[in-house]
Amino acid sequence: MAQTTDAAKAKAREYNRRMKRLYRREEKLEMEYLQNKVRSLEAALLDTKRAAVLSWKEVASALRENAMLSVTQNRALKAQVEEKQRVIDGMKAWIASLQQPSWRNVALPFDPHVQILGKELLIKQMRHAKDNAFQNQAFPSKDQFVSLDIVCNSDNGVQVTLAWQFCLPMQFSLAQDFLSRHVCSFLMVGGLYSGDFPSMLVEPGSSKFIRRMESPKGEVIQVLCGLIQDPSSSTLVVQGIDVSLESSQFQHKRHAWFEMRPYGEGVSIVRMIGVTSHGYYPDRCLTMQEEAQSWGYDLRDDSPDGLYYLRQHVAHVVNANIARKRKSMEE
Repeated sequence: MAQTTDAAKAKAREYNRRMKRLYRREEKLEMEYLQNKVRSLEAALLDTKRAAVLSWKEVASALRENAMLSVTQNRALKAQVEEKQRVIDGMKAWIASLQQPSWRNVALPFDPHVQILGKELLIKQMRHAKDNAFQNQAFPSKDQFVSLDIVCNSDNGVQVTLAWQFCLPMQFSLAQDFLSRHVCSFLMVGGLYSGDFPSMLVEPGSSKFIRRMESPKGEVIQVLCGLIQDPSSSTLVVQGIDVSLESSQFQHKRHAWFEMRPYGEGVSIVRMIGVTSHGYYPDRCLTMQEEAQSWGYDLRDDSPDGLYYLRQHVAHVVNANIARKRKSMEE
C-alpha cells in the first residue's frame, strides 16, 4: 500500500515537471515572439519617422519659397489696388470736367482704361436722354416730316436742332449698317456739298465705334457711336468727340440719336434728332462771320437783320442737304 502511494506521488511529480517544462517553453516562445514583434514595430516606426522628417535645409527652403510667393502676390495685389484707384481718380476728375459748361465737344480721357469706362458712360447718358429728346420733338409721328429749330444770336452763336423722320428702302439689319457707316454724312448738315465724303473708322466695334470725316472747308467730325439693341428697334447714339486739330481745322459741337424700326417688307423707318452747335478752332470759338462762312454765307455784321438772314440761309442749306439725302436714298 505504501509503495502504491509513493509510486503515485512520483508519477504526479513527474507530470508536474513535464507540464512546467512545457509552460516554460511556451512562455519562452511567446516572449521571443513578442520581442520580435516589438523589434519589427520599432523598426517600422523608425522608417516612418525617417521618411516624414525633413531636414532643416529643406524646411528653410520651403518656407523661403512660400515667403517669396507671398511677397509676389502681395505686390501684385498692391499694384491692382493702385491701378483701380488710379482709374477711379481718373474717372472722378473726368466726370467733374463734364459738369463744366463748354463750347467744345467732349474730350475723352487720355488714360486707356479710364477711356473705356468714359465711352461706356457717355453712351449710357445718351441712351437715358433719348426718350425726353424724342418727346420734346413730338415723336413718334405717323408721317415723314422735318422740323428745324435754328438759333442765331451773338451770345450763343448758331445752333441747329434737326428732327427728321424718314423711310429707308432697305431691311432693318441693312438700315442699321447703312446709318452706322454714313452717320458722319447725316451730321454734316452745313455746306452745299456735291456728294458724301468718305468717313474713316477710327475705332472699330460692333456696338461701340468711332468714325471721322473731314470736309473741303476744313471741318472735322469725329464721333463716338453706340448701337443699342431693343426688342423692336435699335438706336444709334452719337456724341461728338474733341480731337487735336491743325490750326486751320475746326469742329462743331454735336450729338444725335437715330432710332430705327422695321416698317413693312424691305423698309425701315428712321427717327433722327441731331443737334449742331457753334463751331470752334483748337484754341477759340469761331466768330459769327467765320461761323457764317462755314455755312456758305457772307455775314457783313451781326445786327438783328444780319442774323435773321443768316438764319434763313442756314435753314435753306439744311433743307437742301435733306433733299439731296432723300434723293440719294431713293436711288
